[in-house]
Amino acid sequence: MDGLHKSDHKGVIYLQRKYFSTSDKLLQSDVEDKKTYYWLMEKREYVNYKHKTFVEPDAPYFWEKVEETMLEKDINYLIELYLNDNTLSYCFDPDHSILATPLQRLKLTCRDFENSGISPYIDLNKLGVINTELNRGVEFRLKQLLNITDSII
Repeated sequence: MDGLHKSDHKGVIYLQRKYFSTSDKLLQSDVEDKKTYYWLMEKREYVNYKHKTFVEPDAPYFWEKVEETMLEKDINYLIELYLNDNTLSYCFDPDHSILATPLQRLKLTCRDFENSGISPYIDLNKLGVINTELNRGVEFRLKQLLNITDSII
C-alpha cells in the first residue's frame, strides 16, 4: 500500500479499487464526484469526528431523504427498494447511497461467496439464509440477518 492509504478503511478501499476496479459494480460510478466507498467513509468520518454532537431524533443531513421516505412509507419499503435495484442507481444517488450501498455490498458479497465455490469461512446453509432474508427486505429479519452475519463471517 502507499503512504496515503495506511488506515484500515482507506487501505481496504484502496485494495478493493486496485484488485476489483473492473468487477466491483459499486466502483463503476461516483457519488458527488467521489468513489462510492470513499463517499461512505467521508460520511462515517463526519459522524465520528466532525459532528461530535448527535441529538436524537435528528439525523445527519445525508440521511434526510431516507428519513423522509421512511416517514411516508417505512424502512421495509426502502430495504426492498434498494435490494431489488438491479441498476444500483440508488447506490450512486447521494440521497439514498448511505443505506443502499451497504445493503447492496452485503448482497453482492454473499453472491460472490456463492459463486466462488470456495467459501470455507461461511456455512452455505447460513449463506442461503442471508440471501433469503436480503430478498425479503423486512426490517425485523434484516436485524436478525446482521446478528447472524456477525457470527458466521
